[in-house]
Amino acid sequence: MISSQTMQELTTIPGIGKSIARDLIDIGIRQVNDLKGKDPLELYEHSNR
Repeated sequence: MISSQTMQELTTIPGIGKSIARDLIDIGIRQVNDLKGKDPLELYEHSNR
């Protein structure tokens, strides 16, 4: 179950809606700080496995 707080925090990022927020949660991103220092290409590849 996805908490509404997690979903709300991720959707504060410009361009991130509910669908992409769910994708981020699926790869272990739960808050904005989890994205700091992450390689966008690695995140993309991880989400497409």
